[in-house]
Amino acid sequence: VAELNLQSNGGPPEQRGARVERLRDAAAAVPGVRSASVSAIPLLTGGGWSSGRVRVGDGPISESRPGAGLWLNATTPGWFETMGMPLRSGRDFEAGDRGGSRPVAIVNEAFVRRFLQGGQPIGQLVRLGSDSEMSYEIVGVVGDAVYTTPREGMLATMYVAVAQRTPVTFWSTVLLTINAAPGQRLDVQRDVAAALARVDPTVAFTFGTFDQV
Repeated sequence: VAELNLQSNGGPPEQRGARVERLRDAAAAVPGVRSASVSAIPLLTGGGWSSGRVRVGDGPISESRPGAGLWLNATTPGWFETMGMPLRSGRDFEAGDRGGSRPVAIVNEAFVRRFLQGGQPIGQLVRLGSDSEMSYEIVGVVGDAVYTTPREGMLATMYVAVAQRTPVTFWSTVLLTINAAPGQRLDVQRDVAAALARVDPTVAFTFGTFDQV
């Protein structure tokens, strides 16, 4: 995992989305890299990004205390494959899921159990917080994975598309996750670092494992 600092050079937020795509593509092209993708939130830290106010479809608003609501992350296409998370139904994010297109989301099985009582999720609309106008259409369901800590178990989680994030709210740091061929981690890390520096000499990055970044 590489943490990418997108504000290290003071560049405008409007450029961050395009920079992330260039950096991801550069990493994915390195020999020995089986897949490379980006997410916004580090996992297994005991916290993260969440919403305590959720409404699915025409159902009632679900309100929860802080930390007990819906957990959120943002990813690029291919992140679930990189993480080894199976797609249960629907689709992954696609290149067309970007600013100006319909906001879409992918949810995990724990979300379906909690908010839909096991019902059909594809096509349902999800609204978060106090913004009743903004809604996300569920286009896929993935298997559960630990978000905060193993002790917390499998929590209801919704994923949104990195490319649909508005420039003013785009993250200053993101995580580049790399799935390397067995036995090639050190070589791949060296070559990925060189590739990132070539395509974006101003980006600052550090490599580590999930519990280090």
